[in-house]
Amino acid sequence: MGYKAPLKDIIATLNVEGLERLSQLPQFEAASSDVVEGILIEAAKLAENVLDPLYRKGDQHPAKLKNGKVEVTPGWAD
Repeated sequence: MGYKAPLKDIIATLNVEGLERLSQLPQFEAASSDVVEGILIEAAKLAENVLDPLYRKGDQHPAKLKNGKVEVTPGWAD
């Protein structure tokens, strides 16, 4: 079982902390709750499907310094 982003908690916290008030400021007018939620959903997909598997690979095959050069974990430099 891999990482599961706590989207409900993050969204609830943003709503409690005044996301709607923030989105009424001129510099944040595009930050409506539906836009922010969409961004968070996509960020969660990235964290769960791309980053989390790489972290496991990094644990199994950490980067190494050989002959003055760094050999990175497979997948990290792709």
